[in-house]
Amino acid sequence: MSGITRRSFLVGAASISALGNLPSPARADAPPADTIVLEDEHLRVVFDRQYGSLLTLENKQTGWRVQDRSQFGAGFRMHVPLPERRTSFVTEKENPLQSAEMHPESSGVTFLWGKLKSPHAPIRR
Repeated sequence: MSGITRRSFLVGAASISALGNLPSPARADAPPADTIVLEDEHLRVVFDRQYGSLLTLENKQTGWRVQDRSQFGAGFRMHVPLPERRTSFVTEKENPLQSAEMHPESSGVTFLWGKLKSPHAPIRR
């Protein structure tokens, strides 16, 4: 079975990081500067840095873009119980990221949202 290994992702991430320091012509589909990109030889994933929304998910081997329309990208959606309401629908759109931390050693990124807001009330936890 062929898949992404930690080593192959780290080599790719290091190469991408090194290439990012070199001047080069902009790709037509290059992500904006306010994004977070995870990429290896198989996948390319682009997240919005402000909200954590998934903007692009692409299989690089086939060219299939599973997600490529930013207007449909989402960071999270959840129903949260409130004292006055059984549930309140909460999304990333009202809740910018508190932080985004890259983890090259594990091929990932950790998003943290804090002090969530709902259209009905602030959620205090």
